[in-house]
Amino acid sequence: MVLKSREFLLLMLLLVCVFLLNVGCVQTDSRTQDNNSYEEEAVQIKEQEKPEEETNVPVKQSNDTPQKIDLINTKLSIGQDAKQVKEVFGEKYEQVNSSERNIVIWRFDFTNNTEYKFIPRGTTLQKMNVDIVDLEGLKNGMLDGQLFVEFDNNEKVSTFSYYYKGEGNVINVKHVFEDGTIKEETI
Repeated sequence: MVLKSREFLLLMLLLVCVFLLNVGCVQTDSRTQDNNSYEEEAVQIKEQEKPEEETNVPVKQSNDTPQKIDLINTKLSIGQDAKQVKEVFGEKYEQVNSSERNIVIWRFDFTNNTEYKFIPRGTTLQKMNVDIVDLEGLKNGMLDGQLFVEFDNNEKVSTFSYYYKGEGNVINVKHVFEDGTIKEETI
């Protein structure tokens, strides 16, 4: 039993190190909270102006990253249930383990490559099946974007993050938290 606890502690230490390495490579967007509030209000107004006959069509995998960002901004929100997420983004997702908490997260990989399959480097990470972003796939164009959706105990969206390649071969990240706070970063 002691050996299993040590292995678990070593794995957790490894995850913390990977997390800290990733955080050290991030620049935070200098926007203020007030600007984020205005953006949230604009999204809510757009949602109210949508025609009621509009149906949820699963997101198609394409190279049109701005269109995906708009779909995520308008079709995914905190409090949405898992069924609605499936209606919008389809059934093609991976269930991965959170590297920070003991929960399962849905990962959607947006790509035109039908044979794309993200396999983290290192056998330990492969066995753990954790929520790691395919930065290499994003940078080399094999992947258009990755969406991570986390649910609460009632199967409602509690947080989500979208990673995509921006101009200048940088990776942009948009995090939406449970309280509605939006944080945008560049990796």
